[in-house]
Amino acid sequence: MQEAERTADLESVEGSITIGGAAPGSKPKSAPTKTRRTRARRFEHLPKVTTRYELPADQRVCTCGNPLHVIGVDSCLEVASWAHARRKFVEAESSDPEDSEEIVHRRRELYAIEDETEERRLSDDDRKALWQERAVPLLQHIRARLAELETKVLPKSPLAKAIEYAFRQWEALTIYTTDGRLEIDNDAAERSLRGVAAGRKNWLCYMKENRGETGVILMSLLRTAIAAGVDLQAWLRDVLVRMDHERDYEKLLPAAWKLRFADELDAKRQDLIRRLAN
Repeated sequence: MQEAERTADLESVEGSITIGGAAPGSKPKSAPTKTRRTRARRFEHLPKVTTRYELPADQRVCTCGNPLHVIGVDSCLEVASWAHARRKFVEAESSDPEDSEEIVHRRRELYAIEDETEERRLSDDDRKALWQERAVPLLQHIRARLAELETKVLPKSPLAKAIEYAFRQWEALTIYTTDGRLEIDNDAAERSLRGVAAGRKNWLCYMKENRGETGVILMSLLRTAIAAGVDLQAWLRDVLVRMDHERDYEKLLPAAWKLRFADELDAKRQDLIRRLAN
């Protein structure tokens, strides 16, 4: 009798309570979820900067159709860097030292011609003439040798990848010989960007889009002045004074300023030095 009563009590308990779960007829409770503040949400209060990929499709690329070219120009010319091409062959020296070193040596001959143009301080037209006379035949020889090596090396070897890169970029690698204003590599441009890279973390806090645009404009002007051989301090100080009455701001750009005002400013400086000396 007592055993039957205990069994009845247990059945009534089990019918009303499920250990480790929800009671019958009630909705099971979901496990609490943790919310994490993602990087996008952390910066959602900042103004959104429009990138080239958020522009309309017809404004994302240059009119030539190449997505890597600059937006907003009528036409552009892709000029590849022989410094980049060289790195591929240097990396291949561990597996194909003889053939890779041969191409690197031929590349040195191209740079010897480039050094000669610098030493002789040739004009753009003379540079082009020298390249057409000496660099073009050497480039033709390099291309023929690359085509020969391509039939001998393993398809997935480092040397094969270097050759494939050279052929893919060949037109851009050789276009410099058609215009004396162009360079054989972009080392000067990469060196000019070191200052940007060094201060990158200091320039992350513009906070507003117009401040970032102003910073980019100033940096572009400073790098242009350096490329034009302008005394930065003298140019910037003089331009800030002339902006008060000069309405043609193109005259104040570094190269134009150097032609129009640099000699005048230097004469005033020399005159001041003489008066102070007396």
